[in-house]
This record gives sequence, C-alpha cells and structure tokens, in this order.
Amino acid sequence: MPPWEGGGSGVNTFNLQSQLIIQGYAGTTTSEHVPQMIKFFDWLYTPEAKELMSWGIEGESFKVNADGTKSHIGIEQGSSSFDYMTKYGFFQRGFWCITDPLAHIT
Repeated sequence: MPPWEGGGSGVNTFNLQSQLIIQGYAGTTTSEHVPQMIKFFDWLYTPEAKELMSWGIEGESFKVNADGTKSHIGIEQGSSSFDYMTKYGFFQRGFWCITDPLAHIT
C-alpha cells in the first residue's frame, strides 16, 4: 500500500499547524549551568525579549512607522506564518515567552 498522500482528495497539502513540532526548553538539576538557564528564562519575559521574539530586529525584520506602530519588512498583509518563517528563518508561537499580539501573522 502506498503512503497516504494527504487531504481528502488525495492531493498533497501543507498544513503548518500539523507540520510544526512543539518544542520547549529543558535542563537537568545536575547541570553546572542552572543559574544561566534561569537567567535566560527570566530574560524571556522582558520587554526586550518580547520585541525580539515577536518582531525580530528593527531595520531587518520590522520597522517602526511614523505613528509608532510596527510593521514587518517585506511581508505583505495577508501573508502566512510560513511566509514569515521562510523569509526570516524564525517563527514564535509564544509557548515559552510573552509575545506582542500585534506581530502575529494570520
């Protein structure tokens, strides 16, 4: 029997939701780096981390508009999360840090 081709019609489809592997962070209690891990986890909840993890780097992946709002550079309105991952090489789902909901691409 050949492998399932996907989709009810048998047509190959790409579904971002089913393709993402949900990942997290882990460390062991015997690691000599526990203080650094905790410091990193704490950093994930700072305004700097929120901006970096939500928008990327100003001037490279986003710009601040004249009215103070932010917009992605080179990502058109209505683009998908896959387009963002392809262009910038990262995508944040907000599972382990705070994110700016205005940065979300639907």
